[in-house]
Amino acid sequence: MFAKRQTPESSAGHASPIKVGFVTSLSGVGAPGGHDMVAAIKLFMDEIGHQIAGRRVELIIEDDQHSVSLALDVIRKLVDRDKVHVLMGTISSNIAYGIAPSVDTMRVPMIIPIAGADDITKRTRYNWLIRTGFSSSQYGHPFADYVRKHLGYSKVATFGLDYALGWELVGSFHKTFEEMGGKIVQKLWDSQNFVDFSASMRRLVPSCDAVFFATSNLGADRVATSFKQFGPNVPLIGAGPGFDETVLRDVGDGVLGAISVSHHAAALKTPENTHFVNSYRRKYGADAATSLFAEGSYTAGLWLKAAVETVGGKVEEKQAFLDALKAVQLRNAPRGPMRLDDYGNPIQNIYIRRVERVDGVLQNTVIHTYPNVSQFWNYEPGPYMKEPTFTRDYQPR
Repeated sequence: MFAKRQTPESSAGHASPIKVGFVTSLSGVGAPGGHDMVAAIKLFMDEIGHQIAGRRVELIIEDDQHSVSLALDVIRKLVDRDKVHVLMGTISSNIAYGIAPSVDTMRVPMIIPIAGADDITKRTRYNWLIRTGFSSSQYGHPFADYVRKHLGYSKVATFGLDYALGWELVGSFHKTFEEMGGKIVQKLWDSQNFVDFSASMRRLVPSCDAVFFATSNLGADRVATSFKQFGPNVPLIGAGPGFDETVLRDVGDGVLGAISVSHHAAALKTPENTHFVNSYRRKYGADAATSLFAEGSYTAGLWLKAAVETVGGKVEEKQAFLDALKAVQLRNAPRGPMRLDDYGNPIQNIYIRRVERVDGVLQNTVIHTYPNVSQFWNYEPGPYMKEPTFTRDYQPR
C-alpha cells in the first residue's frame, strides 16, 4: 500500500522530507558521466546539510542502465511508490525524448541537468520539464559563428555519433556555418559502440580546413587517437562532451590545441567555479575531473534550492513549486549567470575553449565567451521551429 501523500498542512513543522528522485546511467554506456552526476549532487547535498528551507532533503538515486524502458520503470517507481516531489535526470538525449511525454502526464516537476535533446524545449514543449543544462543546438550555432569568423575556416567535414545528440550538434553547426558562407564538405556517422573508429577516420576527406566532432565523452579518447593516427592532417574541433575533462585525462597530447564549445569549463576563473572545483576535488581527490556532467548536477541542485526557498519549502503545492522552478535566475552558478527562456531552456554563456597543458595537466582554457546565448541563437523562435528537425539526413534550406 502506498504511503499517504503529504500535503502542505501535513508537512507543517517540516516533519516530512522533501524527496528528490535522481535518475541517471550508473551502468551501461552512460555510466562514467552518470557517476559524475551522482558525485556532484551528493557534494551539493553535503554542502547544504541535506536541508532546504528548514526541511530535510531525501535523495533517492536510481540507475536507468542507459535504457529508455528502464528509465520509465524507475521514474514510475519514484513517483508512485516513493512519492518524490521532484525528479532529476537524465544523461542521454534518447532517454530524455523517451521519458518526456510520460513525465508530463505524471505532473511531477523534472529538472534535466544534462541531456541536450533539442525538441523537449522546442517543437514539443512539456509543461512539467525544465532544463538547466543545455540544448544541443545551443552549442552548434555559436560555434559555427566562431569557426567562420575567428578561425576563418570555409570547408569543414563532420563526424558525429549516430543518434540524437550527434544529429543535433552537426545539424545546428551545419545550418549556421553554411548560412555564413562556409561549406560542409562531408558528413560521417558512427555508432555508439566505442570500439574501433579507424575505418571512419580513414574515410575523412583531406580537402577540408578542419573536422568537427560531435561526440559524447564516451569513447572520445579513442576517436581522437584514431583521428591522429588515420585521419587527415587538419585541426580537430568540436562540441564540449567530446572534449570534456574526463576525456582530457585519458587522451594525452593528441588533442593539444583542439578548439571546442561548451557551457562550462573547469578552468573558468570565477569565484563560484573555483569553489565548485576545489570542493569537488577535496571530496573526491586532487585529480578528480570536474566534468560538465558534474557541474550540471551541482547547478541543478542550486536551481532546486532556489525554487524550494521561493515557496518556503511547500513543495506539495505543485503548481506554485513548478512556477518557482521556471522563475529561478542564478547569478552564481559555476558556469556563470543563467535564466530560463519561455520554453524551459537556459539562456547562458557559451564558451569557446582551447586544449592547453597548464602546470603539466591538460585543460580547456576559455578563449572566447558568447554571453547570454539562447537555444535559438540569433534566430526568431517561430520561424526556426517551422524548419526541419535536425536529423541524420538534415540539410539546410
